[in-house]
Amino acid sequence: VTQGSRTRTVLGVGLNTAADQGNEWGSIGDVGVHTTPYDLHKTVHAMVASLFESVMGLPRPVDDFDRLSSAVLHGSQQFNELFYRNKPAEILGLSPSGALILKGEGEPVDDPESIQWSVVQDSVEHIP
Repeated sequence: VTQGSRTRTVLGVGLNTAADQGNEWGSIGDVGVHTTPYDLHKTVHAMVASLFESVMGLPRPVDDFDRLSSAVLHGSQQFNELFYRNKPAEILGLSPSGALILKGEGEPVDDPESIQWSVVQDSVEHIP
């Protein structure tokens, strides 16, 4: 969220703490994590906050733009086809602001609503 020169990062994380027997959705309890929602919230908050924290003597987790761009490209290759505005698209890299640079597009793309990963869509569509 931006307002003038101020920027605030908003992140939503959805986790199932428990699931009913026979439910097709997993939970953190299924992998042996048993905690209260309060403690889980504190833990996730601390983990995410640490990604943005500067600590004297420790390198920032992502301080090399070329390395970040390379990681995004590598990660995108792990998915099936990418679609932008319902058409197949190819990621060429990241803009300095972190938006996707897509082959054949004049402007970097930073609208997540117009991007769709087919592997994510396929997995949702094939749930019994």
